[in-house]
Amino acid sequence: PRSRRLLTLAWRMAANLRWADAVFSAGLLVETALANVVFRRAMLARVPGDIVWERATHKGWISVGFEEFQLQRYGRSIELRRALRNWALCQAQTVVVPSRYTQNLVVRRWGVPESQVRVVLNSVSPPDHRPALEVPIHTRWRLTTVCRLIPLKQVDRIIAALPDLPDTGLLVIGDGPERPRLEVLTDHLNLRERVCFVGNVPQDQVRPLLKACDVFVLYSTTENMPNAVLDALAAGTPVVATAVGGTVEIIRHAQNGWLVSPHDETELANAIRTILNDPALAARLVQAGYASLNGFSRERMLREIVQLIEKARLC
Repeated sequence: PRSRRLLTLAWRMAANLRWADAVFSAGLLVETALANVVFRRAMLARVPGDIVWERATHKGWISVGFEEFQLQRYGRSIELRRALRNWALCQAQTVVVPSRYTQNLVVRRWGVPESQVRVVLNSVSPPDHRPALEVPIHTRWRLTTVCRLIPLKQVDRIIAALPDLPDTGLLVIGDGPERPRLEVLTDHLNLRERVCFVGNVPQDQVRPLLKACDVFVLYSTTENMPNAVLDALAAGTPVVATAVGGTVEIIRHAQNGWLVSPHDETELANAIRTILNDPALAARLVQAGYASLNGFSRERMLREIVQLIEKARLC
């Protein structure tokens, strides 16, 4: 039972806190907070998203989107998980979030004091000179998306836009529970020759695959701070993404990428067509994309994390 697993893991984790000055939780948040009850070490917690929503969706308890989930109340099981998450976050001296969007969520919806929350942007490795990999799509234009195949990523709507984009294919990088349905949709639309699912690939192959494509598309209904967008910018692939969550903290419309609504496939197709038909625009987006990565270095992220740990430890 989950309650027994939680307590057992917290007990085992507590043994490792005897020697520690601080504990940084990048996962197992509730277990970490429970383990720390006795030793009261300086605690920092990183929040990449809403694990309660993710688990409830995965278990089939809910079918609503991320934003709607934040506004509603549910049964005892979900609300207990929410309460435990919020309690655990409030035990941390510092809660680290990847975007201002997530900061607003944690403070306004989850009840964490604003003074405890700090934004530390994600990082991406700098552009490199690795050559593009060959992809098995034989169309004039090639789109790509990189994501976990779950409903909020709306890969089905990218596929549905392809009939309005002649001689354009789609490379889908990533895997997840939506893949069988997406493959059925691809067959139903007679797009098997234009859509390629490659599944999960080693991280060092992602950027060369991005380089082989003409436009990167992320059509999510919500995002906290999408690393896939940062990778696409570093690969020099023009980005089309939805104007949601932390994505708008990376992409500036018509400057280093193109923002669209998450609910309009015609707008999506038009945005892709605009970039494909205007090489000068695509080149400007790529160059501005390179420049916008200056604030997302790994050195900057690690320096900020270390400073927060030292500050928490000294309090």
